[in-house]
Amino acid sequence: MQSFSTIRLKDGATDYVGPSAERLQRVIRQLEDGLEQSNYTRLITPLIEEVGGREQIRMDFTTSVARALSERGREQYKRVFYSGSVFQPEEKFQVGFEERGVIAEVEAIQLAVRLVEELTGKEVTLSIGDAGLIEHLIETRVGDHHLRDQVTQMLRLRNVIELKRIARELDDALLAKLPLLFGREGAEQILPYVDETRLNAVIDLADAVNADLDFGQMGLQTYYDGVTIHGFIEGVTEPVLVGGRYDRLYEQFGQEQQAFGIGFSVERLAEVL
Repeated sequence: MQSFSTIRLKDGATDYVGPSAERLQRVIRQLEDGLEQSNYTRLITPLIEEVGGREQIRMDFTTSVARALSERGREQYKRVFYSGSVFQPEEKFQVGFEERGVIAEVEAIQLAVRLVEELTGKEVTLSIGDAGLIEHLIETRVGDHHLRDQVTQMLRLRNVIELKRIARELDDALLAKLPLLFGREGAEQILPYVDETRLNAVIDLADAVNADLDFGQMGLQTYYDGVTIHGFIEGVTEPVLVGGRYDRLYEQFGQEQQAFGIGFSVERLAEVL
């Protein structure tokens, strides 16, 4: 018989058994049920896809969803939800949903908040930014595209020290402030450098869902090109829901499509059950 004694748990991976497994399953089932009852259609994508001709295990659901829904004959699916594992590089469990076409952002955000609050019994605190708005601001202030990409990435990571270094190099104090621009005061500081109509739309959305404004919040994924959403609950240091707009992602699959989605961190939600 083949020897299996060398099988080991990968660094960073976790086995779940008994109560810990039951908590994860409770999160998954309750979120799935809530999305199904809200008329989202289940979408299942393969764990392994081809990227540039090479097999790659799934690292992100949003890109897989965009690839799947861009296939011919799937135009009717405007509201979908997904559930499964991603590897970043450790395995993480996610449940999430996406809308494309006509986007009802307020209703989608309110749904995500309601699902988390019903599951955990804890109030969700939201923060809202706009990745596209800040990207454009950076483009107007940083001429070199390599340095521009570096500034954008450092902002995504909230790397204040590196941003301060670049800001000193460029003699641009505003760049150093970007991770720290919050609320109406932050909006006033960027107003001279961004589209006022778009800025007001972000403020109106934040007001509509009772969210804080965070103009340093671009989202870790580079496909975000509009509003970004983070949701927090007491007792968990990292966001339990993350999402936003990513219209330009569909352009890479040959479509012009408005798209908005939110993903839930199953492990973080299970921490408080």
